[in-house]
Amino acid sequence: MTPLVPEIQPSVKVTDADLPALLMKMHALGGDYMRDAKYNLNALVSKGDDFILTAYPDMLTIAPAAEMFRKDSFEQQGWIQRDSLPEGSRVFVLSVTARDEGIITGNLCEADYPSLRNFFRGFNVSFTHLDAEMADGA
Repeated sequence: MTPLVPEIQPSVKVTDADLPALLMKMHALGGDYMRDAKYNLNALVSKGDDFILTAYPDMLTIAPAAEMFRKDSFEQQGWIQRDSLPEGSRVFVLSVTARDEGIITGNLCEADYPSLRNFFRGFNVSFTHLDAEMADGA
């Protein structure tokens, strides 16, 4: 599937799916999840190839997996630093495999929250400084 999924036997695995359509179906099935659909679809279209999709009892969120590695990022603080998710929550990894003529296909795999959280915790990146160059070369 993707290197982000620890070695587990997922209960849900979908391959070569139309990811925007799959995401919209998940939003629709969640009832009140539709309020987040536009943001989540935009993230899927524009923010990378690997995502963590968390289905909470009252909302569906999608976050670029790369953000989970960045220490103290909003995504990391809200997801990785928890010991557990609310009861009834489920975690999935979405992995884009192709973007052809506006169609985004890929894989979805359910993941074990503690295993995935520990995977991200083991590879945290802390930024210490930023090197920048002005337009005049300074």
